[in-house]
Amino acid sequence: MPAAALPQLCCRRSFCTASAHNRARSSSTSMPTSSVSSYSSSSASSSSSFSFSSYGIVVPINFTVVTYNVQNYNDGPNWSLRKHLIAQIISSSSADVVALQEIRTTKQHGNNSGSDVYSENMLSDLMELLPQYCFSTYITAMKHSNGLEEGLAVISMWPIFGVNHTQLTWGGGGDLNTRICMSLTVVLRPGSCFNYSYNANDSDVCVAVANTHWSYDKDQQMRNAEDTLSYLEQQWATDNAESCHRRCSRCLGHVVAGDFNNKGSSSPAVELFESHAILGGTFQDSWKASHQSQDQPNTTSPYNATTEEESDLGFTFPTTGPVSRCDHVFTLGTASLPSLTTTNSTNSCGSGPVYPSDHCAVVAKYCTEDDSHGLS
Repeated sequence: MPAAALPQLCCRRSFCTASAHNRARSSSTSMPTSSVSSYSSSSASSSSSFSFSSYGIVVPINFTVVTYNVQNYNDGPNWSLRKHLIAQIISSSSADVVALQEIRTTKQHGNNSGSDVYSENMLSDLMELLPQYCFSTYITAMKHSNGLEEGLAVISMWPIFGVNHTQLTWGGGGDLNTRICMSLTVVLRPGSCFNYSYNANDSDVCVAVANTHWSYDKDQQMRNAEDTLSYLEQQWATDNAESCHRRCSRCLGHVVAGDFNNKGSSSPAVELFESHAILGGTFQDSWKASHQSQDQPNTTSPYNATTEEESDLGFTFPTTGPVSRCDHVFTLGTASLPSLTTTNSTNSCGSGPVYPSDHCAVVAKYCTEDDSHGLS
């Protein structure tokens, strides 16, 4: 069975800051050739809203998370075109954090300097087109003998630290792919991209984020749900010194995003994930939270595949005629820990004849703090 690789942290070589009216943006000119990669910079503005605490910390009032299975370049043709369409969808979302699935690379073993050389690298391709995202991390889920790798990635406008992952139960079903769940914390403060190694301190405000891609095999999917719950309960536990709420002054919430591979609107595995309590709370599906009256079982795609009209049922797969809502963003709501409040959740699918991916992106918007609450 292929082994999962260590995380790769990338940071653009620029000074990325956040203020009440703008975030500096950087543009990429090169492909990563090592675990930590360098990029050059330019700047542009962002329309996010911010509030300030007594500490002088910049905190976004609105925090947006996107999950997007971008369809690896072997399964999905026209990557040279699709990457631009994907970047447009991500840019238009103004997401703070984007969880990406099916990120594939083709590695050619070392050059004369001993560094790895990539003939294809989906994450690098997207980062070049998304200069506003200073920070990224990638973890390989599976490797093949021909140099082909595939895994999960997260890109962020905010510094990333505490990247970790677990391998989900593999085998015993029809799915031979290796699956993982990755977790990390984003620090909502201005950061220098010269320094990619962030250690949270007593004045930091953070959000815990997890990204996963479950099996399509029903039996393995149930075990994936159990593994994910167990892993996150351990990673986010109040007695874990590396957890978001132990490392930061304020942990605003916990988010899990990804492709859960369920049919229709849900599955036994997803239902288990939503109903099983960890840390004194349960996970809430952000799309259902903002479409309570519309989440009714249905097996028929309600809209024309040639339009961008959104399904009342929030179906995300396949884009050519969606019949399944398998892409989700969950938040953990507990009585004892802060949680994000869902304000809206929408899908962005693109349109034919060439779709960006076979999945729609899910754009989940949350309210965090405002000036009346402060961060004391």
